Amino acid sequence: MGNEDYETEVKFLDGEPSARTSVNNSFVNIVKEAAVEVYGDIIVNISSAGTGPTYYFAKLLGVPSVCIGGTDLSNRSYSPNEYMRIDSLDKTIKCITIILEKFAITNTNVFKNKNVL
Repeated sequence: MGNEDYETEVKFLDGEPSARTSVNNSFVNIVKEAAVEVYGDIIVNISSAGTGPTYYFAKLLGVPSVCIGGTDLSNRSYSPNEYMRIDSLDKTIKCITIILEKFAITNTNVFKNKNVL
């Protein structure tokens, strides 16, 4: 009995539209600066298997969208016993705070849709 004995049909049921913010966007630079300040070394991953409301922000509202990871591989992401250490949570909060501060003091308008702000 080989593979030719089976017929497989794949049916798309549901999904999220994709979107990507350019790594050259000034907001991405703000995020990178904040991440380096908090974490030291950073990894800029331009494609992620996860999803979120990225399309709705980037395409419909015309604003940049980035994701900031707050955990590492030891946190067992998406498993029944997933967890996040308090120190990782503290660093993520600090990083987001610095992003907001840097964004607030820059004169650069990162939004494509000028009606957003």
